[in-house]
Amino acid sequence: MQKRLRAGLIISCCLLVLLLLTVVAASPLDAGLKQKLAVFPFIAKNMEAMTLTESLSSLLLNSIDRAGYFEILERKKVENIIELEGLRLESLSKEDILKIGARNNIDFLLCGTAIRVGRTVAIEIQLFSVRENKICLTDTIRTSEGELAAKLYSTAQDIVMSSKKCLSPDPVAVSERKPLAMPENIKISGTSKSIRINWTHQDMSNLIGFKIFRSNNADGPFTQIATTIENFYTDENLKLNETFYYRVKAIDKKGTDSEFSLSVVGKTSIAPQPPIFLNIQDNVKGAYLQWRSRPHSGKESDNVEAGYKVFRKIQTEKEFKEVAVVPADNTTYTDHGLKDNATYTYTLTAFNALNTESDFSAMLEVTTPQGVSGLKIESGKIRRAPLKWDVNVNDVVEGYRVYRAQGENDEYKKIAQTPDRHSISYSDTGLEDNKTYWYRVTACNKNNIETDMSEPVSATTRPKPPVPAGLAAKSGEARKVSLKWETIKSPEDEIRGYKIYRAAEEKGEYNKVAEVDAGKDQFSDNNTLLKDNTVYYYRISSFNSAGAESQQTESVSATTKALPQIPGGLKAVSGDVKKVSLSWDKNPEPDIKEYVIYRKTKDEKDFDRIKSTKEASYADSRLRDGVEYEFATQAVDSDNLFSPVSSSVAAKTKPLPQRPSGLKIADQDGKKRISWDANPEKDIKKYNVYKKGFLGISQKVGSVQDNYWEAGEMKGKAELFVTAMDETDLESEASEIIIVPETK
Repeated sequence: MQKRLRAGLIISCCLLVLLLLTVVAASPLDAGLKQKLAVFPFIAKNMEAMTLTESLSSLLLNSIDRAGYFEILERKKVENIIELEGLRLESLSKEDILKIGARNNIDFLLCGTAIRVGRTVAIEIQLFSVRENKICLTDTIRTSEGELAAKLYSTAQDIVMSSKKCLSPDPVAVSERKPLAMPENIKISGTSKSIRINWTHQDMSNLIGFKIFRSNNADGPFTQIATTIENFYTDENLKLNETFYYRVKAIDKKGTDSEFSLSVVGKTSIAPQPPIFLNIQDNVKGAYLQWRSRPHSGKESDNVEAGYKVFRKIQTEKEFKEVAVVPADNTTYTDHGLKDNATYTYTLTAFNALNTESDFSAMLEVTTPQGVSGLKIESGKIRRAPLKWDVNVNDVVEGYRVYRAQGENDEYKKIAQTPDRHSISYSDTGLEDNKTYWYRVTACNKNNIETDMSEPVSATTRPKPPVPAGLAAKSGEARKVSLKWETIKSPEDEIRGYKIYRAAEEKGEYNKVAEVDAGKDQFSDNNTLLKDNTVYYYRISSFNSAGAESQQTESVSATTKALPQIPGGLKAVSGDVKKVSLSWDKNPEPDIKEYVIYRKTKDEKDFDRIKSTKEASYADSRLRDGVEYEFATQAVDSDNLFSPVSSSVAAKTKPLPQRPSGLKIADQDGKKRISWDANPEKDIKKYNVYKKGFLGISQKVGSVQDNYWEAGEMKGKAELFVTAMDETDLESEASEIIIVPETK
């Protein structure tokens, strides 16, 4: 068996040579640049590696020689150097190797060690630069014999490339090695015929293996029983009820041993029976396992379970790994943190108080559900991002969680959770305009255990709506400004309308005064608060269905219409009977539709509106006699804008004649004559004589032009009074009463 293994290793090394020739020969270098290289025989770290070291240095020598980069020192010359220098290769330090190279005019030295444990091989290669006085390459291949050629393939390039880098002007210094740490966390388990040891080490990358030591006593002496490259070892072929003590050492790539680990004790004993695996229930990110123990046999206490160990391997793994230790009173276990859409195989062991394990139970498989797939997202939406994904086929899925990030590699934060397995969509709203968001989705069960996150998807929200163009404002309107702009042609949900803003100053505060629908391209600002002959400034913006608003336009201005001028030249004619005639200058505005006349008496406080006229004159003929009046006017245009009220003018109607006075009675030729003082007014045309009758009813009994009246014969006593009447038929008030005695 050992010969077959050695033959296989030699064949593998031959394959390595062919691979090295393929890789290195692909880029031969100019012979004038060749560096002198010596390859020292490789050192075997154990007996099993002797065959490997006898051939490995020669094989590497031949393969590197074909690369054309190095001038290879013949093997006989290398052996002569070793003999003349009296060298022991296994004890050479870095400094020794570099000094040998310098004394023999060698540019590079290649050294190596090999160790074989079972079917595992570990080879360390070191390349020294004499000129740069440093190690250029340290490479360790740790693998099985069958995979050795593949592992060495990548090393072939490194040998040539590392020599080039060593000659660079800024080489990287080789760091000093730290003291090798001892193995830790030593644990023991066993059966009736074996004891298994497990441990950990803080730096597995710097190791080539471990040494296992055993003793019958806690204090030793300890004897090495095995070497392994794994972090476990099974001490087999032991007798029942044997007790041993174990220690472990780590071995680094230089072959240096660490200190002993702490000792542990192990004992062979009767193992419990393997448990009976009942079933596995798959769950999201987990598997629920159930089993029961087998009936105990005999009176042996060693076969009583102290607990159970759960082992698991994924479909791509070759060996089971311990994932849990469960106390004996528990026969269930939930394995969390599994990968999605993967098949896991489980098996169990039982162990007693001495940590002696049973054989493995039967194996059961479980396939975890697939995570969220088919995640899609729509871009270009307004302040939202709608997501959809495929429904999860696993019945234990109770819903989905949606996560969002500001960037693909930023932290994803949960933003939503759907209520059930069939809720496979979500719309993220309230987002910023023109911004990219990243999303991932998980499935979860009723215990809030989640699958892995889906592959990320991203969406960019739509930019803000465009700014409206062509804004114009119309001036000269009565307490109104008309705005017009170009409508925006866009998708249906892009523009929902326009917002109108107004300010009293160009750089002042713009307040929104209105919103109009998207189909409109004009607006009339006829707010009652607008003033006449005033400049107003306007801006507009567009907004979409989500309320996102564009930038505002540049401002435009318009001036409202001025009020009509005050009518000028107002005149009033006094002295007319019950009438005052008014006139004024016609206003210059072409759209004056009427004038309003106001009147009051001298003693009244407020004017009354009495008439509207289209002409620039008016006769007020319903006045009282002898009363002084004041008049004013106001112009009104076609937009019903009123000018300020003009200044007032005064006029007085013609007064009544004075009442006759000085009435007296006298006999004249046997007749009664009534006389009075003549009125001072020059336009008196007659006097009227009235007799006061029954119930105060007066009866005109005569009219005369002179200031006397012949009464004639009077029956009974009569009460008479007189009035004066002018040429305009204005009649004075009645004079005092005069009594005319009865005629006898």
